[in-house]
Amino acid sequence: MNLGIIGCGSVMQGPYMELVNKLVFKGIINLKSVSDVNAKIEKIIKNKFNFDFFYKDYKNILKDKDIEIVLILTSMNEHAMIAREALLQ
Repeated sequence: MNLGIIGCGSVMQGPYMELVNKLVFKGIINLKSVSDVNAKIEKIIKNKFNFDFFYKDYKNILKDKDIEIVLILTSMNEHAMIAREALLQ
């Protein structure tokens, strides 16, 4: 299953990083794309994850028909709006 992660800040780099890496290692998921408004974070997470695409605009993940699971790890202010968009895709 192809995963897209939206939001790559402290929440993703903390508790979720280990979980995602375990699921990738077990072959349960493929981390296809990640997104964050901070383009500089790509270099940081590239050392910790293998992924195919990095986007500043999360909508690229939502438009990708190959993405089967979306993990939304943004701030709470944005979370509900992005989750709604994901569900409507």
